[in-house]
Amino acid sequence: MPVVPRNEESHSSYDPRLHPFRDVVEYSAIGIATVGLDGSWITLNKALCDLLGYTHKELRGRTFQEITHPEDLNADLEKVGQMLAGKSTHYHMEKRYFHKDGRVIWVILSVSLVGMQIKNLIFSSRRFRTLHTGNLSPTNWLRALTSSEH
Repeated sequence: MPVVPRNEESHSSYDPRLHPFRDVVEYSAIGIATVGLDGSWITLNKALCDLLGYTHKELRGRTFQEITHPEDLNADLEKVGQMLAGKSTHYHMEKRYFHKDGRVIWVILSVSLVGMQIKNLIFSSRRFRTLHTGNLSPTNWLRALTSSEH
């Protein structure tokens, strides 16, 4: 599903000269989304949908708060509040989301405030990169992996 905001023209009328980074976002291997201040998903790419197991339409009907592990939600919202208060321009955190099938997915989340929207990339934009699924945080998983190589 292409990354097209709700009020934008269809992908078929897309002119790469007008939106030079659209293909970078759409075809990225890292999940990328724009999230409204209320937590609603505004734009999202296929990698994010695949990571979380939801269709584009299903995620649009949810907020990031609804699929965030409850133990991680307050820390995330606190960091968003710091950005909105002008105390920071971005943040990174390890965070858990619930996949559509119910399993927990650990991600590294990078968030920045762009205008009045949160841009997110996992690794707002909200950018998402999964390192694994399981019981270890990404940091502890990397430590375990590194120590097992010696």
